[in-house]
Amino acid sequence: MLILDNIKNQTTVYAKEELAAYLTKIAGPLNDARIELDLFEGSDDHPLSDDRYVIEIKDGKGKISGSNSRSILMGVYAYLKYLGCRFLRPGEKGEIIPKRDLDGACSAECAAFYPYRIEVLEGAISEEIVIEVLKWLPKAGYNGYYIQYVTPYIFLKRWYKRELNPFREAEEFSYEDAKEVTESIAKFAKKLGLQLWAMGHGFMFYPFGMNYGPVWTTRLSEEAKPHVALINGERKVRGGNIAYTNLCYTDPVVREKIAQYFVDYMKERPYVDALEVGLADGINNHCTCSECMKLTVSDAYVQMLNDIDAALTKAGIDVKIELSIYVNTRWAPEKLKLNNPSRYINSVAAGRSYTESYPTKPFEGEIPRDGRTDYTPYGGFEYSLRFMNDWQKLGDFKRIIFDYHLYAAHYFDFSSYMNISRVMAEDARKLRELKVHGIQNCKTQRAFMPTSLPVYSFGELLVDPDKDYEDIVEDYFASAFGGFALETREYLEALGTLMGRDILTAKLDVVGEGGATADFAWKNSPEMAAKFIKVPALVDEFAANVAEYLENEDNETVKRSFELLYYHGEIMKRLSKALFFGAIGQSYIKAVAELRAYIMRNEDKYYMEFDAYLFIRRFINEVLFTDVPADASPCDCNCKDCDGCK
Repeated sequence: MLILDNIKNQTTVYAKEELAAYLTKIAGPLNDARIELDLFEGSDDHPLSDDRYVIEIKDGKGKISGSNSRSILMGVYAYLKYLGCRFLRPGEKGEIIPKRDLDGACSAECAAFYPYRIEVLEGAISEEIVIEVLKWLPKAGYNGYYIQYVTPYIFLKRWYKRELNPFREAEEFSYEDAKEVTESIAKFAKKLGLQLWAMGHGFMFYPFGMNYGPVWTTRLSEEAKPHVALINGERKVRGGNIAYTNLCYTDPVVREKIAQYFVDYMKERPYVDALEVGLADGINNHCTCSECMKLTVSDAYVQMLNDIDAALTKAGIDVKIELSIYVNTRWAPEKLKLNNPSRYINSVAAGRSYTESYPTKPFEGEIPRDGRTDYTPYGGFEYSLRFMNDWQKLGDFKRIIFDYHLYAAHYFDFSSYMNISRVMAEDARKLRELKVHGIQNCKTQRAFMPTSLPVYSFGELLVDPDKDYEDIVEDYFASAFGGFALETREYLEALGTLMGRDILTAKLDVVGEGGATADFAWKNSPEMAAKFIKVPALVDEFAANVAEYLENEDNETVKRSFELLYYHGEIMKRLSKALFFGAIGQSYIKAVAELRAYIMRNEDKYYMEFDAYLFIRRFINEVLFTDVPADASPCDCNCKDCDGCK
């Protein structure tokens, strides 16, 4: 075997190593592959350049060329897929690798349709989890990674401190530890040639000696106090966290410090390709001083962006800036213009339901501009699209949608993932009609259970939106579940009819002393109870049939797929029990506690595929069962170790 790397940078060296390792697994160490890796003639090999590769290989001999180093790596994985490999989810037990000769001709050219196919860091994460996800991204068609915050301590501490898991010892993990992990993640992303996006909310206090670790979360430095947003006559932390606290953005000191901060940031991290400059998260937190009141929030934002651009230009730093069209900056500026439009990419946060795909027509009526401290969200994606179009008048920007398919909304479809997969597939096609150049998907890093179909098929369709979705689904199930693929799909579809999105999201008005309020339709509903009570039998019957099938299945990846379905089924049984009690009007507190305990006791067995923290926090605790105490016990003794607790 001879793999010739004509470029020899860290990404092409990695591509060479990957190709050699997989070909050895496929055809043995003595295979006679002769493959050359090279860039297209005239390529500048920039990470933000569009992905294109050409494969010309016959009987294991030929060439893989790409428009940049990352595209060469993606071409390597495309050739391996031609040989029969499938990369279903991160890790060795997420791969299908055939044993075969290298015969046959692979002549293929791919130009990825959307230039920005970006995974966004969210959920509970560790260094290991993110590194494995990064390895998988170019295999699945994704070309970028976005690290939220300067240092994502908030996401890392969830894992290392084992938040919400009373059955595991918390690790010592400091903000300094988080900085080291962040640097490691960033450098590995660049090793793969991925576009590296950074920052977002939370940069504004760093110039004042503060960060988003535990020391500064709820208090201000003396240096920062005079420059915080003035609201109701006070300058203080808003929303209990500096992440929800804005500065006075017309203040000359603030403007100068922020501009210089971005220069210093980029000098320390020259590998960053794009920066999202996002103001504080949350609403009703903008300054009302006399100077700020002379400008809209968006005008003050543009003024700050122009300062940052001028400072970066003076320092000779070429980095893209992502406009953050979010909350008060959704409205385009009224007075100011961007001095250097070519530096920017236009991004809008999607406000939407995930029951159906994107609407394609923007809202056309009048949208009153909300004030700084009385913001009212304008719902619906039609508004988001309108706001994006209004900002587009400032320059011929490329456009990105910042979306949340797999952050929390997908948990309503957790019974099967079939509906969210279909919606995401249609969304991938709709982006073209919307004249959008890609997507940033703010999501848990671990959305691979019960299946990885949503994120897997989405990656395929972002590369080529004309692919047939049903073909992708059939190939996925055949690869993941072997000879039991059809039965598995039927099982998941059946689960979806009993506990699907339409059932769990259905609302009704409840009239009480305070008037009418919305509540879940499954509560006190005999009709819903009749559905929930069928779930355990369906799960157990499927598990018994799988056990019989697995007696003759020797593929470890297929076995792992069914292990995940078994765990998922046990969660479904416990979740349906809690829902059933609610549907017949009885207390579900102990059932919810049993569900939480089961998930967290088993967290370490399935941590690469399932984000137990985010599932419990965002879905169980904050959506379905908000009235169940965090310390509720599944049994009366509350010892955490008896059979009832287990």
